[in-house]
Amino acid sequence: MRELPVLRDTTLWRRAAPLTAEDTALPGRMLMLLSRLHRNEMQRMAESDAAGAAPSQGA
Repeated sequence: MRELPVLRDTTLWRRAAPLTAEDTALPGRMLMLLSRLHRNEMQRMAESDAAGAAPSQGA
């Protein structure tokens, strides 16, 4: 049976390569974009519900 290759220690690489400002800003940007997307979808759903309810109220 062959031995498995030794995996590189990625923790050493992370210590050697500090995060840049862009790296640390990325999660915040992703969260902001997801928040906007969610808000837009909720607004569309509310508008759709309101448009669907409007004719029944007028009749």
